[in-house]
Amino acid sequence: FLDDKKQKFSEILPELRQKEKRGVERYSAKVFEGMNGLRAAYSDVLHTMKPGETYYFIQVPKEKLMQENIILFYRKYHSQRTQLGVNVRCISTPGDDEGLQRIFGGLKHTEIRLLDETIPTSMVIYANKIMLIDLEQEPVVFVIESKTIANTYKKFADEKWKMAKPWKP
Repeated sequence: FLDDKKQKFSEILPELRQKEKRGVERYSAKVFEGMNGLRAAYSDVLHTMKPGETYYFIQVPKEKLMQENIILFYRKYHSQRTQLGVNVRCISTPGDDEGLQRIFGGLKHTEIRLLDETIPTSMVIYANKIMLIDLEQEPVVFVIESKTIANTYKKFADEKWKMAKPWKP
């Protein structure tokens, strides 16, 4: 009986090892509310990304870039990101020069391009996650963890990046 079980186990062991190597994809969705929620969501970006890695940040609407609390939040966040050596590719719309300068001015590890089309919502695409940001009233952030969805949005951002023109402050 034991010899039979050992034989069957030996037969399926390579398949089990292969599954272990592939790993199990994680899926999750979280909602963060208010300025503290915005900070917590962006904190995940800083904890997830490693020095030298690059992620996309698709800019908030320009009317929101006139709000002092939003500018101060993003300036502080991007200063921390720069200190950690994490790269960002920011896609924004023309006419955001003042806000962009106040947030990104003088910061390393930052590339900015302008796109002459509307993006439906602000978003961050990093690792296996996508963050959708609503700043209409109190900030609300939706973070979706899915390798499949994140890869789809990375392809979208890559295409928009190629179409966008470099920003010159």
